[in-house]
Amino acid sequence: MATKNPGKDKEKTKHRLIEAVGRVLRTKGFQKIKVNEVATEARVSKILIYRYFGDLEGLIDAYIRQKDFWISYQFPKASEGKIQEAIKQMYREQIQSMREDDAFKELHLKELADKKPLSDEVEKIRESNGMELIEKVQHITQKPKKEVAALASILGGAITYLSLYEAMGDEFNGIDLKSEEGWEQIAQGCDLLIDLWFQSI
Repeated sequence: MATKNPGKDKEKTKHRLIEAVGRVLRTKGFQKIKVNEVATEARVSKILIYRYFGDLEGLIDAYIRQKDFWISYQFPKASEGKIQEAIKQMYREQIQSMREDDAFKELHLKELADKKPLSDEVEKIRESNGMELIEKVQHITQKPKKEVAALASILGGAITYLSLYEAMGDEFNGIDLKSEEGWEQIAQGCDLLIDLWFQSI
C-alpha cells in the first residue's frame, strides 16, 4: 500500500496557496484581500496559511519571491562575445514576466502608492541580485559600474513602468501596449540601446 509523503503534501498545499493568493489579488485587489478568501480559493483550511506562512503577509511575501523577475532570474554564464545577446534576452524575459501576471502588477502599484516596499527582506534580495548582475556585466565589459547601473536602471525601470501603464491606457507615444506588436517594438528599442552601448565599448 502506498504511503503518503507529508513533505510533498505540504509543498503542494503551499503551492496551491501561493497560486490562490495571486488569483484573489487579480480579482479583488490588494486592499480587499482576506485570509478566508484565499483559503476558500485554495480549498484548504485557513489554519494552513498561518502554519506555513505565519500570516497573510507571509503568504504574499512568498508570492512575491516566486513571481518577482529580479529575485528569481539567473543570469547565464556568458563570455565576452555572448554578453550582448544575453542582456537583450534578459530584458525580453522581463517584459514577458511583467506582462503575464496582473496580480504582480497590483503589488507593484501598491508599492508605488505607499512609497515603500511590500517586504523589506524581498527588497534587499532584489537589490542584492541587481547589484550582483551589474557587477557581472561590468566585469565582462570593463565599463564603469556607474554606467552599467545607469543603463540597467533605465531599461528595467522603463519596462516596469510601461507594463504598469498597459493596465491604464492603450497607447504610449503611439505604441499599442495592448498588442504583441507594440511590445515587440519596445523590445527592439531596448535591443537598440544595448547595441549602441556596446558600440561605445
